[in-house]
Amino acid sequence: VGGLADSALSSIKTYPRPGVELDGKLYFVAEPNAYAGDILFRSDGTSAGTVAVGGTTSLRQPTHLTRLGGRLLVAASDNDTGARALWSVDPSAEAPRVLAPVRLWTDDPERPIVTAGTEAWFIYPEDAEGESLWKTDGTPEGTRRVRGLRSIRWRPRLPVVLGTRLYFAAASSAWSGEELWTSDGTDAGTRKLVALDAPEAFVSFYDMVTMNGRLYFWASTDALGIQLWTSDGTAAGTRALGPVPSESGTELRQRNTAIVNGTLFFPVHPAGRAPELWKSDGGAPVRVRTFGTSARVGPPIHLTAAGDTLLFVADDGTHGYQPWRSDGTAEGTGMLKNLRPDGGPAAGSPGDFFPLGTDGTFVFAASDGLSGQELWRTDGTAAGTVRVADIAPGVASSSPLWMVPAGEHLFFPAWSAGSGTELWAMRLEEADMEAPVLTCPGPQVVEAVSAQGAPVSYPLARVTDDKDPNPKVTYSHASGAVFMLGVTDASVTATDAAGNATMCQFAVHVRDTTAPALECPPSQSAVATSSAGVAVVWPEAQASDAVSRPVTVTYAPARGSVFPVGTTEVTATATDSSGNPRSCTFEVRVSGSDTPDGGGGTSPPPPEDSSGCGCQQSGGAGLGMFGLALLGLLSARRRRSVDTTAP
Repeated sequence: VGGLADSALSSIKTYPRPGVELDGKLYFVAEPNAYAGDILFRSDGTSAGTVAVGGTTSLRQPTHLTRLGGRLLVAASDNDTGARALWSVDPSAEAPRVLAPVRLWTDDPERPIVTAGTEAWFIYPEDAEGESLWKTDGTPEGTRRVRGLRSIRWRPRLPVVLGTRLYFAAASSAWSGEELWTSDGTDAGTRKLVALDAPEAFVSFYDMVTMNGRLYFWASTDALGIQLWTSDGTAAGTRALGPVPSESGTELRQRNTAIVNGTLFFPVHPAGRAPELWKSDGGAPVRVRTFGTSARVGPPIHLTAAGDTLLFVADDGTHGYQPWRSDGTAEGTGMLKNLRPDGGPAAGSPGDFFPLGTDGTFVFAASDGLSGQELWRTDGTAAGTVRVADIAPGVASSSPLWMVPAGEHLFFPAWSAGSGTELWAMRLEEADMEAPVLTCPGPQVVEAVSAQGAPVSYPLARVTDDKDPNPKVTYSHASGAVFMLGVTDASVTATDAAGNATMCQFAVHVRDTTAPALECPPSQSAVATSSAGVAVVWPEAQASDAVSRPVTVTYAPARGSVFPVGTTEVTATATDSSGNPRSCTFEVRVSGSDTPDGGGGTSPPPPEDSSGCGCQQSGGAGLGMFGLALLGLLSARRRRSVDTTAP
């Protein structure tokens, strides 16, 4: 990382537009010491290759830097004549070309030059009476005025391109609110599309974007308040999707939106409440998450699409502004990394996210509390969010407000104590931007030894790095540590000397496959109390388990059930909380009570051991036999008496 500027450049203009990449070079605005005012420069990443554009025909006070195909559009004044015009800069040409004598002066985020394919649109304030709409293909002959909009007393703004048409907000008269307008590039085809409320009503647009072939915009009307609207480009197809509970719409005016996988994200700050993140997939807007509990907390900022993830900066009311990420759900929305875990005297919140390439890496300015605002990068993970350089050591800030990759370099303006603000460049091919290659151990499966789980020793992760022979490897759980019963995702992080980090995970499964210990009660005996049998209750089986508790014991038939006369086998089953079962059996023997054959059946022999069962036992069988003997004796005596008296 090094500064490129020398005594020829006294400052870099960092606001409001960053530099622009074109043909592998950076085009930017700076103020040389030898001249008054700003000059358009370009740089190839070397001091010698950082020169004014146009040579003797330098472009002064440049604004509206916009890339159109292989050209750069820029509004600037001629160095010799001072004439203001729209210029085209072709990297292969020696000097810029004038496209039209239009006097665009101020970079207005609500009235930018917007491009669509090989054409660009812009709004030109011709005089105090009104504006005109222009279109260009980057050539003088292809730059023309589409229509003068003198009847529009409120300047047209928020232009966006959908298909081949331009859409923008404007007002038909000084007494009407803003309306939705459109243009096909012709005078006749530039017209009001639809009014959102009555002609005399107050209507104000906040922002406008395109998504999935439709327009989406936020507008406030007297009839509906602040709503999210959509349009297919026709009056009939323009409708409100639902209310947005913003107090003033201020947070909606910042062009602070992002589209991730067909979902539109935007901030909302309700009146008297904490700020929120909202989304719409084309339907009614819904809240994703609330940040903090106080209305004094600022709304989310710097919303940026990063593949399938939303990156943004938010304050949860506790940690200040920090980088966050979201998958569009409340559960999947969280702080990416606390950059200031230990506090510190340096101040500042993270800045905009700028893509470093196509691999999902972004760079931004941030402070860790010990150093000031410096260059950071993130791959969307906590481990991959690291500081790249500390250009102004200590609590001082180099304040790199924008970053642009161009050719072999990452360009950004930065301040240092010795040189002030300069253009800096970091060679991308020399900088270590690659994280180590990390391979985690495979899944680990062990048997639990106690209710606490089991100690698990696993093989070390394998890590390699092209530039760091010894990356630092850390584990969320040390090898040999006790892992709880169940599945634990252990993580491994490898970080190289440049701060590049990668992470992998492996599963540690501590399982319990051992059934409980179980001892059944002894066989039980009982005497029937009815023709159905008798209800039998026995002592509980004894069950225990060293790992998974509690243990549940069930019986089939159930304890306390009515058992018929005879022998019935009972199965006791003990099941631990891991679902492991063990069974044992015992017998329940029921004998009859009132008849010689036990109610028509054969009485079972008495059990060898029936003590302690709690069952009712009886000597009725012995008394029955005594009664039968006595009855037989009486019968014999009666027969003898009869025989004696017979004739």
